[in-house]
Amino acid sequence: MTSAKISDHIWCRFKKDPSKFNNNPANMKHKGLPYGKHLIDSNLRKALEDVFQKQADKSDKLSSMGSTQANESFNNIVASKAPKTYHYSESESFDVRVAAAVAQKNEGYGYVQKVFKKSELSPGYFNAKLALKRDVDRSRKRKSTSTKEAKRRRIDLKAKRSYSQQVAQVREGDTYVSGIENAGDTEEIPSTVRKPIVTRVHGPCTLVHFDVESTGLGNDADITQIAAQTEKGAFSKYVIPRVPITPEATHVTGISMASGQLYKDGHRLPAVSLKIGITEFLNWLPESSLLVAHNAKFDSRMLVNVSSSIGASVSDLLVTKVTGFSDTLAIFRKLHPDFENHKQVTIAEKLIPDHNFSLHDAMDDVHCLRTLCLLENIPMESYLKESFTTVYVIDKKMYNEKKIGNRRSLEILPVTNYMKDKIAGSGLCYSHIKLAYNRSDDGIYNLFIEPDGDKKPRETKSKKILDAIVSHFDEQIKK
Repeated sequence: MTSAKISDHIWCRFKKDPSKFNNNPANMKHKGLPYGKHLIDSNLRKALEDVFQKQADKSDKLSSMGSTQANESFNNIVASKAPKTYHYSESESFDVRVAAAVAQKNEGYGYVQKVFKKSELSPGYFNAKLALKRDVDRSRKRKSTSTKEAKRRRIDLKAKRSYSQQVAQVREGDTYVSGIENAGDTEEIPSTVRKPIVTRVHGPCTLVHFDVESTGLGNDADITQIAAQTEKGAFSKYVIPRVPITPEATHVTGISMASGQLYKDGHRLPAVSLKIGITEFLNWLPESSLLVAHNAKFDSRMLVNVSSSIGASVSDLLVTKVTGFSDTLAIFRKLHPDFENHKQVTIAEKLIPDHNFSLHDAMDDVHCLRTLCLLENIPMESYLKESFTTVYVIDKKMYNEKKIGNRRSLEILPVTNYMKDKIAGSGLCYSHIKLAYNRSDDGIYNLFIEPDGDKKPRETKSKKILDAIVSHFDEQIKK
């Protein structure tokens, strides 16, 4: 690509010292090329050879040239006087605009006063003051950018941009290549997924104490009873679940199911379908309801999971009617830190020793909780302080479902369960890591070290962990 006159000039870093790259040119990253990769397109090579050969033929004329930074600076000044967005090139003022740019480059911002003086015009006090300020700023900036620290910072920023480009290529695949319509590797690896942050309820809302009984504690559990109470009335419904009731749940609530019917302590219960029961409950609720429950994390998860599984119309109705949830468990922990535990039954025995509530019946639980809250005269501020929005619960549900799916795919990775959880929580599954491995020799390293929003690595910087994962995929290829 060069003429005989300069063919002996060693400009290539690999040729200068191959040992730096373990004598393998594939290990070298090109600082001036996209993603630091080699150019491999033969047509591009031929075109570049033609361009460079023309320049090589006149190398004697070009060899004495210095930096183009001064030219770039002048071009910016011209652009400020004659912006390309306006067609000044054929205007009568164009020559004057370019002349003004030349004067500013050579004389500084004070050129305006000199022009005024030569034209026997007053330079103007404020004009001169502004010109002096800009010249001082220009001089200060020139000195600061020429320091070692500034140069080092520019180098660091360039390295970060280059690294960001490498990560983008690993995540996006063949997004910016010629013939992209025929490219096969276009699946995008998701950027870092952040765990939903708790958002509190604000603004006016109506307190509704509520409780649910369920078939179990798992994410696939259904509701068997839902109850609520406000100042104006109460609601209670038994609903027929779609999944079996666990023996543990029956032992706690006394509710069982046989032949599609609900029973409590051997007596048949008047129950409706899950869809009807949840829809009637949501329609009964007042607008902007704040659902108050003891251990509301469980009750809110159950209500959101069931509503989402029934259908979009019920889920939308939930978001419309329910502003959020408030957890009295956290409130009573602060009010009575001396209690041995803060189960609702314990609190009731402490504060209402002679109560006759049948706990673990949703309606009685609600009545008991409302009585305790009124007895303690809990203000609205406390409810809001321990609240979280319905949207947060839905976002957390979606995040957890995605994380669980990712986690299952990562079982074969040779890392700890903690690291598998972290990888799954960031939005990656096994196929994403495999894509990164296939796209670049450093693909897994770049993907795992990519900074997240807190400027911490997405997964880890541990070379031991990264090498173990890379070795895993190396072994997969050998098989």
